[in-house]
Amino acid sequence: MPTDKTESQLERLADNWPGDSVLEEVMSRLPKTSTPTELPRPFDWSWPSWIGALATIVVFAASLWVTMPNTNDADQADRQQPLKHMVAEPPQSERESWDDEPTALPHEISGLVVDHDGKPIAGADVTVRIRRFGAQGENSGPGPWKATTDDQGQYSVQPSGPIRRTDEVRIRVIAEGFAELSAYDHEKKLLNGSFPHLTLTPGRMIVGQLVDDTGKAITKAVVRFQHNSETISDTWDSGPLAVDKDGKFAVSIPVDGKAVGVVYPVGYAPRFIEVGPVADQGNIVMDAGVTLKGRVLDRSGNGVAGTVVGFRDTEHREMFGYVAVIGSAVKTDADGYFQLPPLRGSYELTVSKSAPDYSRQMMLVGVEPPSFAPLTMNTASVDPKELIVLKESKSH
Repeated sequence: MPTDKTESQLERLADNWPGDSVLEEVMSRLPKTSTPTELPRPFDWSWPSWIGALATIVVFAASLWVTMPNTNDADQADRQQPLKHMVAEPPQSERESWDDEPTALPHEISGLVVDHDGKPIAGADVTVRIRRFGAQGENSGPGPWKATTDDQGQYSVQPSGPIRRTDEVRIRVIAEGFAELSAYDHEKKLLNGSFPHLTLTPGRMIVGQLVDDTGKAITKAVVRFQHNSETISDTWDSGPLAVDKDGKFAVSIPVDGKAVGVVYPVGYAPRFIEVGPVADQGNIVMDAGVTLKGRVLDRSGNGVAGTVVGFRDTEHREMFGYVAVIGSAVKTDADGYFQLPPLRGSYELTVSKSAPDYSRQMMLVGVEPPSFAPLTMNTASVDPKELIVLKESKSH
């Protein structure tokens, strides 16, 4: 479903990188990838064709074009980069207050699921939940509510609980022979009692397992896949998915075009998955990486508290004019110190009010800092015992 990049207008306040505690809590609320043994055979070509271009998803998504974080550094990077970023997260919006008055949801909310030809899709499983944001961070919110489409492709859920202006509505659709759809929607549309029409595109199943260098399964990780074809409107994003207890994932992706995955594990360095044409992607070996610490200083040498340090790999993956990247963000403590998760390779560090966390499909928002120039570093040439110092740029 092509999703308007202005549709979700959320700000995310969080304390730091989603490490063992935060990321594990987030994973407990994420949809799990299907267990491979429970899935139909991946190449049963008698299936109908699969999920509708889930475009510009506010993580990893983009449709015709997408916007990177709202900072001068990011704007400059976009001007220098002719490729469009596949993984833009929800744009920020200015909120008058996090404590806005909640609004009661309708007793019933209905929607429609169709294929690219507009034909209804029967038997699709739809899950709706509310992702709640506020001054104290995220909680699970009301839901989930589940429904199955009828012969006319229609479904309805009976929600309970209020919804706030800062809430995000997540819709996930799984239908045999179609790519999974992970979308979000405005809270205002729900108040009218309807969801947007959801279009699924033909898909194929891929499976794989995350392991360390000894072959042991890595069970605490999020995977996220993007897909693009030469028809640029066909952009798709799986959204973040938690691997199962054996470190395995199984997800249905669009049939044609090119797909790239990213793994965000707990305690290991994130990495790309080069998605091949076969169903089984095999064992994906994770690297322990290097954990680095740093400090953000203003012109006077004082630590800048509560601002956001974003990090994004410089070795992106290209898909027909779009690029997929690895990236996330952390916030500085009261003295301006920060710690990055394990990393491996070349990364660009930025200091700004907000930066995308692609592993959680959100913007990390903090305090507006002074002006900082981006810093590019390679983990191979950085001493992990020394601090990475990010200093305020000199005035021109």
